[in-house]
Amino acid sequence: MHSAFSLYWLSQVPQEVKEEGSKTWNKGRISYLRSFNQVIEALRAQFFSDMETFIKARSAELAPGGLLVVLLPVRTHGTHPFESYGANIIDCLVIP
Repeated sequence: MHSAFSLYWLSQVPQEVKEEGSKTWNKGRISYLRSFNQVIEALRAQFFSDMETFIKARSAELAPGGLLVVLLPVRTHGTHPFESYGANIIDCLVIP
């Protein structure tokens, strides 16, 4: 089984990120690159939930003894999202 470069898309926007005036509100942006840490943490929690769902579903489909290969763009732990090369390209496209 193989999955490449699609898992970083979230299944949904966390409700708290959409609530205007909350500490986690992302001001309607589709990118989190220059967001507050609270926004990043809310999106991270959604990502981990989505990954758990994905892994459970794939484990049910995988043949005994089979392998799952997952390719994801990543950044070093402890770095801010806008410090990655790919994020800077996206930043140019989505933030005026």
